[in-house]
Amino acid sequence: MNSFIERAGWSTPQPLAVDGSARRYFRVRKQNQAAILMDASAEQQTIAPFVAVADWLRSIGLSTPEIFEVDEAQGFILLEDFGDISFKKAIERGTNEFELYAMASDILAFLTHKNCPLKLPNYYESSVHIGRRRIIDWFVPAIRKEKNPDGLAEEFFKIWEDIEYTLPHTQQGFVHIDYHVENLMFLPERQDFKRCGLLDFQGAMVGPVLYDFANLLEDARRYVPSEIRETLWATLDEYESAWTRILASQFHCRVIGQCFRWAIRDGKPQYMEHIPRLQNYIHVALKDPLLKPLKIFFDDLKIDFSLRYDLNIPEISRYIRDDAF
Repeated sequence: MNSFIERAGWSTPQPLAVDGSARRYFRVRKQNQAAILMDASAEQQTIAPFVAVADWLRSIGLSTPEIFEVDEAQGFILLEDFGDISFKKAIERGTNEFELYAMASDILAFLTHKNCPLKLPNYYESSVHIGRRRIIDWFVPAIRKEKNPDGLAEEFFKIWEDIEYTLPHTQQGFVHIDYHVENLMFLPERQDFKRCGLLDFQGAMVGPVLYDFANLLEDARRYVPSEIRETLWATLDEYESAWTRILASQFHCRVIGQCFRWAIRDGKPQYMEHIPRLQNYIHVALKDPLLKPLKIFFDDLKIDFSLRYDLNIPEISRYIRDDAF
């Protein structure tokens, strides 16, 4: 990494905050210019998709970091530095919250009219979609304090299949996959949609375009004020609303299990702080008649998402099956 930086003429990298991925980020400087070093050496397959998606989004008038240098073999990229003010930080500093969420929503609507020429992975064949089962593999046995019986995940999948079968197909297109206010940078000196700097799109796929909208409005990391969520959700028609409920709930099923997986398997218990929020999302969602079969499924397992559970990570780890996803 240091050789890559030195060849490009930049300073010693200063580490930035980490996320749940294996990627690392650093800020580097050259005279009065700053840049971001993305170290994806642990997951080099993300380099080419990141560059390709960044170039395409920029070509249609959105803000993505300009690419300065790439070492695909080693897994390094030097990027334009969008600064430190994400939409989340901008909100905390007093920028109008509704306007930022409305802009983020409008960008998603804009993208639904764009035909992405890139060959992207299919959402329905991805670990993101399969990851719905993480609530079964990690959360359920931890709460019940017993290993899952054979076939429980398959039963869970069949319930979702039956729920989706009741609705017409939803629009497919470009999906960012990790669209939330900490991955949207506030660039007030720019104009229109370019005031939103898009990050962390290397996992982009072709899939249900409402997935990103669901992720935005039911953020695993923070509550969106109800008046904002309700106002933006009200822009959807009946079937779009139903699909957003499905996609949001499947997202929560994946992430609540992922938080347990991080804590149990990877030694990252800090993500458990999101569990109460995720439980609440699921608790509210299960009141929707559309998800009644899913509510019955969890009721039969005696899983109550309104409760707060006292969990001991070393203890619950022994209830996780070896084939947990």
